[in-house]
Amino acid sequence: SPQIVDRSLEDLTNKEFSPGKFFKYDNGLSYKLVTITFVWKIDADDFTPQALALSRLLPVINEALFRHIRGKGLSYSSHVYKADHKKFKFVFIELTIPKNPNIEKIVTDEIFPDIKKNVLSKISDEDLSRINKKEKLIQEAAIISQRNRYDHLLYGLDVYKKIISVEAIREMYKVITIEHLKAWKKSLATTAPAIVVSGDID
Repeated sequence: SPQIVDRSLEDLTNKEFSPGKFFKYDNGLSYKLVTITFVWKIDADDFTPQALALSRLLPVINEALFRHIRGKGLSYSSHVYKADHKKFKFVFIELTIPKNPNIEKIVTDEIFPDIKKNVLSKISDEDLSRINKKEKLIQEAAIISQRNRYDHLLYGLDVYKKIISVEAIREMYKVITIEHLKAWKKSLATTAPAIVVSGDID
């Protein structure tokens, strides 16, 4: 059954969140690992071509990040994902690495600049063009499933108290452009993320 969320409480959560701020949490487990999460909060209205373009860019970043960190032996695992809000998007880049007493300095002075330079900045216009062409082919060929209709129906009723038309969303995907993708790439490159380190800290 679907999980019911009290949307009126959304704006009360994470009130301490601030771009560029560093957060550190020890989970009490002695396993010699920490999870680093870079968190961007970027303004974007829900269900627009600009907002939908993000979901097409993140898999490319995820693949580039995995290749980079495994090539350097930097991390045990990595994940790139997002969370939606009516007026903004959260973007997460997550890595798991061995604990280190100088973790804040390592993360802010070494790991994040490396990701910014060798992952985010390396997404080329050619990559963006390929994403855009692939999206148009997908939208022409893919069948809208009953599950997809049901998910959008529930989300629409939960968040907007209205039914969301899957066909209208498909039309928005069709008009995603390279400029939408470039805008997301620029936002991630120029917006300072909050940094959360959790795990075996002490």
